[in-house]
Amino acid sequence: MENIAQIRKDKPFESLLDFCRRVDLRVCNKRVIESLIQAGAFDSLPGHRSQLVAMLDETVEAALKWRKEREDLQIQLFDFVETTNWDIEYPDIPPYSGSQQLELERELLGMYLSGHPLDDYDELLQKAGTDRLMDLNETPDDTVVTVPGMVVSIKTITTKQGKAMAFMEWEDQIERCEVVLFPEVWKRSAHLVEKGALLALRAKVQQQDEGFKLLAEELAPLEEERLLQLVRRGKARGAAPGQREPFRPDKGKKAAAPAQAKASEHQAPRVSSAAARASDAVTPSADSPPARERSGNGGPPNRPEPGP
Repeated sequence: MENIAQIRKDKPFESLLDFCRRVDLRVCNKRVIESLIQAGAFDSLPGHRSQLVAMLDETVEAALKWRKEREDLQIQLFDFVETTNWDIEYPDIPPYSGSQQLELERELLGMYLSGHPLDDYDELLQKAGTDRLMDLNETPDDTVVTVPGMVVSIKTITTKQGKAMAFMEWEDQIERCEVVLFPEVWKRSAHLVEKGALLALRAKVQQQDEGFKLLAEELAPLEEERLLQLVRRGKARGAAPGQREPFRPDKGKKAAAPAQAKASEHQAPRVSSAAARASDAVTPSADSPPARERSGNGGPPNRPEPGP
């Protein structure tokens, strides 16, 4: 890459042929050039990507031939500027489709460069009112959302109960997150989930120390009718981001304080009543008869006559 950057400083490249003539093909070989083409590095030059890949072999051979002729001094000279007396025709072939081009970018760079597969669904997603992953970082736990996305990877496991479930890496045009598909959801949705699949997901948000993950409830293809149904069911299940009242840790305490005060008011009379009853039990009133009656001569208390 340093060799390419240094040569380009002297003069911008004019074509694929000009590039192959000027760079060191021992360092920048055909495999490297093809990767650069498919990654979009030559998009500013004449020809589209599939044309450049198709003519690469012929172009490299022509550049090597030119170098040999140059060494043999068989190059035409005009005004002290070297020019070739031949050129390469661009083949008449169709360009890569959008999905092919994006997949080649992802394969070579590990990311999409010129777009994203979801771009073709922008109008439908706006109509349906779906959520975006980038808006979920501050969304309260258990908020139900409907997010379109693409399956990046999938991992299945078996629970202790012997049921299958899955973990899915999920992304839209901007953000990426983990999705958990518990056994019942995975059983219903497994036939839809494969790497590269474009789907709509209804799920609950679960915040973590770093980022968030989604607990899947339902998956559906990105078809208008299915998507609209999914969004409606999601709104019926819970508030969308920004519509649910944010959690306040002190709200519960403030609400509990009046209830506690009211409870104390009801408890106070019960405590006083019990104390009064206890006091009555140990302190006889003035008009109460004595607990034990004595005989008139001061002897022991009268006992009832024994029975016959």
